[in-house]
Amino acid sequence: MAGVFTTESKPFEVELVVAELGLTAETDQLYRLSYDGSVMDETEHVAIGGQADAITATLKDLSTSVLPLSEVFDHGVRALAAATSGALATEALEAAVLDRKASGHRTFKRLSDAMMAQLRED
Repeated sequence: MAGVFTTESKPFEVELVVAELGLTAETDQLYRLSYDGSVMDETEHVAIGGQADAITATLKDLSTSVLPLSEVFDHGVRALAAATSGALATEALEAAVLDRKASGHRTFKRLSDAMMAQLRED
C-alpha cells in the first residue's frame, strides 16, 4: 500500500505544518510533514511547497523569533524570490505567523493580502 505514494501518479501532494507553541521560542516545536510521510523537525520557521528545501536552506541561520515581523517577512519574501528566480506580487504570497500572546486558544494567524502589503512597505 505504501508504494502508491512513491510509484503511482499522485493526484494530490499535501504538506502539513504541526506546531506547538511553548512558553518561550526555545520550547516551541515545529514539524513539516511531507506527502510521502516523512517528518522534518524544524526550528524558528517553516516553508512548505515546491521550493521549501531551497527556502529553508537560505533561512537556516536566521533567528526569526527575535526579529520584528516586517524584517522576518522581508527575509522570507527574498528567500522565496531567490528560489523561484523572480519578483513576487503580494497577491501570490501565502504567509502565517504563530503568536504566543494571542487571546483565546488559537495562536495561528494567516496574514491577509493587506497585511502583507503593509509589511512590504515598512
